[in-house]
Amino acid sequence: MEVVYISLPITGKDLEVVKARAEELKAQFTELGYKAVTPFDLSDNNVKTYGTYMGDDIRFIIDKADVVYLDNGFKSSQGCMLEYCTAKIYHKKRIYGN
Repeated sequence: MEVVYISLPITGKDLEVVKARAEELKAQFTELGYKAVTPFDLSDNNVKTYGTYMGDDIRFIIDKADVVYLDNGFKSSQGCMLEYCTAKIYHKKRIYGN
């Protein structure tokens, strides 16, 4: 089963709206047969620095993801662009939102 990491803009957004979108995408990818993982799945809900959260996400993409899904608006998010660049450098399949 392929593992898909769901990348979506978070910083500066309504956190509850972003979490709902992440869960919606996770359900869609699960229906398609992927093991879907969001940034919220990688968080232990402790207060961490932005760099720590991003480090966890990048580590997951490098070590465990087969595919990175980049949601709408990813180009305007520094975190998503870092995830995109990581996926590209490490030759991960990329899927783009409409």
